[in-house]
This record gives sequence, C-alpha cells and structure tokens, in this order.
Amino acid sequence: KKGDLLVVDYGSGSSLLTRLIAERFGTHVRTLSVDVCRYAVEFSVARNRLYNHRAEGWVVEDVLSTLPRDAADVILAYCVFEHLPNVFYQWSRDQ
Repeated sequence: KKGDLLVVDYGSGSSLLTRLIAERFGTHVRTLSVDVCRYAVEFSVARNRLYNHRAEGWVVEDVLSTLPRDAADVILAYCVFEHLPNVFYQWSRDQ
C-alpha cells in the first residue's frame, strides 16, 4: 500500500524491535526480517505476523551480498556489525 513504511531488521535474531514496531503501527508498516539463520527468520516472521500480516523474511546466504537498501525506509541493525567480516565493503559499495 502506498505510503506505508518498509522496516528492515538486518540480523533480526528474534526481532524484538520489529515486533514492537509491528505491534505499534500494525498495517501501516511492512517488516522484513533478514538473517543468516533460517530459524531466526522464520521465528521473527511468525512473531511479527501476530501484529502485521505483511511481515516477510529473507535468509541471507552470503553476508557480503548487497542489501537492497533503496527499497527500505528504515534499516535496523542491532548488534550486527561486529559479526560481519568487512562492514566497510558491504555497506559502502555502489549498488
């Protein structure tokens, strides 16, 4: 729906932050849980769907893959950067 925000939770884990956002803003946001762990993504999406049926997930196969930042309105990355092998490369290269 036009005007709704896309909130990406990069390194979502259990997705506490996007769950709170989904709970507060409901259908006015779309949440995308992104993690290298399939279980974390599935858990996060299921948790977010309790409040927002448009919650989605994406399992990252390669942590150096490009994150589609242009589509996101907000990107959350809580306790993530210390786990990436080369943060500067991943977040600064042209898309």
